[in-house]
Amino acid sequence: MSAGRSGLSLVTAENPDVATILGSIVTLHAACILNDHTMATFIPPLTQERMQQRWNTFLKEASMGKRVILVSKDPVSERNKAPYDVKLPFNTTEWPAISSNEEVAGVVSLSMPDSETGPFRGVVQNLFVSPYHRRKGVAKNLLDELERQALHRGRWNLMLDTMEGSHAEALYHKLGWEKLGVVRDYGLDPRDGRHINEVFFVKYIRDLAREVRK
Repeated sequence: MSAGRSGLSLVTAENPDVATILGSIVTLHAACILNDHTMATFIPPLTQERMQQRWNTFLKEASMGKRVILVSKDPVSERNKAPYDVKLPFNTTEWPAISSNEEVAGVVSLSMPDSETGPFRGVVQNLFVSPYHRRKGVAKNLLDELERQALHRGRWNLMLDTMEGSHAEALYHKLGWEKLGVVRDYGLDPRDGRHINEVFFVKYIRDLAREVRK
């Protein structure tokens, strides 16, 4: 199913290539942990089966209307030079493609809690961008489209969190997210297990409703 912007697609169980896409997402998720030391649920050594199970659960939630999964599909021919020698997970030797010349360049998801007192809330999670497709607006495009998808589902109070001092922290501020504060000792650094702080953000997107209706 296509989303509003070229190259962006919603991931659902109805996608004929959903297994290939999920496999690529898992590789991307693992690569961000190994290369960028992103705190994202898992700590090395990473297990493909364990990570695949998590994304399979996310896919089931999407089928039940409790989650949105959005990917950016970009041509392999439009890769940038990675800023470092990319470590590939799971003993893979090359970045996975989802077609003859297309790969998952980025992914983001929206969790939609089942709450009678907060049916308008959503939590943005798992924003990952391939090291081969950075510095070209992939993250911004994903977040912009996710906001539109959230509004279509009546979700206009969005929250997210990221590691304190990360590149993502500066990005969210630039894109209009409001910093709520820092939670000390929130999680474990995937490199060495030390405690690290997490920054929480909120964004109220009701003002985008007029644009969505156009």
